[in-house]
Amino acid sequence: MRAESIPAPGLPTSWPHSEAHVRDLTPAIADRTVVVRADEPAADHTSVGLHRQRLIADRGFTLIELLVVILIVGVLAAIAIPAFLVSQAKAGDAPAMELMHTAQVATETAALDAGGSYTGITAARLHEYEPTIATSKKNAAAYVSAVKTTTATYKLTVTSVLTGTKFVLTRSATGTIARSCTIASKTSTPGGCEEVTGTKGTW
Repeated sequence: MRAESIPAPGLPTSWPHSEAHVRDLTPAIADRTVVVRADEPAADHTSVGLHRQRLIADRGFTLIELLVVILIVGVLAAIAIPAFLVSQAKAGDAPAMELMHTAQVATETAALDAGGSYTGITAARLHEYEPTIATSKKNAAAYVSAVKTTTATYKLTVTSVLTGTKFVLTRSATGTIARSCTIASKTSTPGGCEEVTGTKGTW
């Protein structure tokens, strides 16, 4: 490092060298002395600013910020997942309820051909009346799993392949139609089966 003393402006380069003059001018010269460091470059404000921005960008998340994010994700999941499961179950039960309507129409048609009697109507016979009626779960979204009949009554059961829910339609001797359903287990999503108590409900 090299230090240079620069005379203050306005001061003569030479002055009387008497001891009194030197004593009087020394404070003024000391106050105006500038130290120049030849080996120290001027500060680069641009690089300092970039370095500060890089430090801020690399700071990452604090623990509180991470906890807030986890809390928000948890709340959204608690709302969205059950709604998604219900929608999925309803979509899986829709073919079963549609098939039940088709099976009911086929049952009434077969009874008309038999003089108004429901006796002897089976799932296979319903399939003969309507080929779209599935009688097994193979390659089907829903199928007629049981048919019980008497002369004046019948009970049709359709099972959803996706959810395992059984939909039942019963006709009494007076012509009253009752609908009930049974979900696969108490922990199953109801889907198209509503007002479920335990595993039993209506549709």
